[in-house]
Amino acid sequence: MSKAYGWNYFEIDGFHGNPACPLVIINGTGQTKLRQQIKLASDTYVKVTGTGDPTVQYGLMVEYDPQLRYQTGAAVVIDGKSKGDTVENCILHNVDIGIVCETNEDCDTTFDYPNWTLDSMVFHHNKIVGTWNEGMYIGNTSPDNASYDLRPVVCNGVTYYYAPMKNGLTKIYDNIVDSTGRGGIQLANAAVGVSEIYNNTVSHNGLNGDDAQGTAISVGLYTRAYIHDNNIDYTYTWGIGSLGGGATNIPLRIENNHINHSGGLAAYNLATTSRTVYDPRSEPTSAPVLSWPQSIEVDTRGSLYTTDTPNPGTAVPGTDSTIFWVKGNVVGISNGNVGVNLEDNHAKLQKSGSVVCNNVNLDGSPAIIVANNSEAGGTINYTTNCGASAPSVSASTSNASITLPTNFVTLTGTATPSGSATISTYSWSELSGPSTFTFSTPAAASNLVTNMVQGTYVFKITATDSNGLTGSATVTVVVNPSSSPTITAGKVPVGLKRRTALKH
Repeated sequence: MSKAYGWNYFEIDGFHGNPACPLVIINGTGQTKLRQQIKLASDTYVKVTGTGDPTVQYGLMVEYDPQLRYQTGAAVVIDGKSKGDTVENCILHNVDIGIVCETNEDCDTTFDYPNWTLDSMVFHHNKIVGTWNEGMYIGNTSPDNASYDLRPVVCNGVTYYYAPMKNGLTKIYDNIVDSTGRGGIQLANAAVGVSEIYNNTVSHNGLNGDDAQGTAISVGLYTRAYIHDNNIDYTYTWGIGSLGGGATNIPLRIENNHINHSGGLAAYNLATTSRTVYDPRSEPTSAPVLSWPQSIEVDTRGSLYTTDTPNPGTAVPGTDSTIFWVKGNVVGISNGNVGVNLEDNHAKLQKSGSVVCNNVNLDGSPAIIVANNSEAGGTINYTTNCGASAPSVSASTSNASITLPTNFVTLTGTATPSGSATISTYSWSELSGPSTFTFSTPAAASNLVTNMVQGTYVFKITATDSNGLTGSATVTVVVNPSSSPTITAGKVPVGLKRRTALKH
């Protein structure tokens, strides 16, 4: 093992903290590097954190090789009877998958549905770059273990098709996921609680060229999720895809996301050595292959496998319909030229309460909405607007351009609601720019930003009114390098006098 790596593999099995006092795995001074994997097996309330050194943003690093990505296993794995685990401030580079959180079907049926739930998992402020497969693979994608994707288990010579453990409440936020062979963030079978995916920057997803695996953010069957305020750019397929996610009377919410260049990423063969190194800054595209990817895809999937063979199936009664809210998203260029595509492939759409409204193109014009029910013959009822206007929002800054050592500005947002509505919440986020900065009051209209470094920042404010409608605006701040004079031997800066040596 290279001396640059302090660890090769780290695993703890059966360790337990509690919500008030989690067991913490943390780096010391500087950055701790691992070559292969961090694994939590049947652990509860364990926090893996790279915050041990305040001068290092990502204090824990898993990297198989500095240059080449490898198909060698996930960097972080959580499985077994785990609960309440957190992974934060880690950098996962050139690995097979960044984070895996699932427990597959097992001969020990105490690990199978419905006997345990991988609940209360949190993944935030991580950087995942250069994966062979997914950036995050959360939850089993064959929750029924039925004919559409059979996964047999042989126990004492007998083949079974047990249902895998379900995932529960999951929060995924403020992560950077870039340059992935398959999808960026995948959440499946998260059937307990309402999970949340927000404020993530997800880009260059689907390099392996699998047209079923190139989405920036995707949710699967049974998943209950609120997906909002993510920044997505360059995907092989859709920007955001829901492939059967949802539950009766619990809306799948896709709101206030910024999505561009869906279908605009060219696929490479990562098995070719020359392509295992990929720099998204220099080659984000070439010739896109697919013509159909939309910015947002909402697709219903059937889960009626109660008469399935070889086993009776495990579909959950009453949780196989899809109700959705798709609101306030900004969609850019897509190969399919459609902002939101609705597919009722299995007549599972819960028509009452589903809403599509206030989705716009980059220029502010209404996004194209397509309701395609040709595969099932059902009828999709949706609303193109919410019946009221979204808040009008503007953003300004105390200084659009500052020069170091001045490293702070005040951001100010102004929101005007429509009609009798009132403004309920404000939320500031960063769309692009250096990752180093600090918000003082990100949930207020006025927000002081400190600890800025050289570069160009683009900040976004989102205002939500009492009707649940949102509006947003952006503001740009340029931080210039220090203009302090540089003194070079033999030259005297203007305004300074050369000191003459005394003669004896």
